[in-house]
Amino acid sequence: TNVQSLWDKGYYGKGIHIAILDTGIDINHVCLKDRIVETKNFIDGTDDVTDRQGHGTHVAGIIAANRTPKGITGMASESLLHIYKVLGDDGNGNMVNITLKPGEIKKIPTGIKVCLEDGEFLGIFVRSSMGFKYNVRMCNQVGIIDKDYYNNSSNEGHIWIKLQNHGDEDYIIKKGDAFAQGIFMKYFLVDGDNVLEERIGGIGSTDGRDNNEK
Repeated sequence: TNVQSLWDKGYYGKGIHIAILDTGIDINHVCLKDRIVETKNFIDGTDDVTDRQGHGTHVAGIIAANRTPKGITGMASESLLHIYKVLGDDGNGNMVNITLKPGEIKKIPTGIKVCLEDGEFLGIFVRSSMGFKYNVRMCNQVGIIDKDYYNNSSNEGHIWIKLQNHGDEDYIIKKGDAFAQGIFMKYFLVDGDNVLEERIGGIGSTDGRDNNEK
């Protein structure tokens, strides 16, 4: 990684905030506890991010472990960590089976945020087999996540998937199943298309109305 050359110049990540979306963290770990500034459990909505699987703590240590006399040092040991628990104690992302009855609508949290550059967006689509075989669709058909959705004032940029079962049988999303797909894409502006204001709302705010998160 050639990180030693940065350390030699005094760069240890001071002032840098890093979000880790994983299995949580050992908040009492001697090398990590002073680096944590925020915790959130997107599985049950609490602040309990106890890592019972180990992967999240391992990742956090690689990034930001305090410099210790034992020589354990993260790449950015002075950075600050925002810990978001989005994976369960077995490392899987879908914690429970989700059943959509005929005609039923459910909004499903993904625990995912995405930071984009100018001219980029993330398109979110239902898996092809879900619509083609079972008539299960996204309520907005296509999700468009652009740069200003990140950290918006409505929901901090967290991505949700809202599904409806248009079929005549129960549709079950089993623990660990994929139910949507995202594609990163570029876009262009037409001549004369000048952005005058920054949009700060969430889903449904493109036209300037209040966003609709229901």
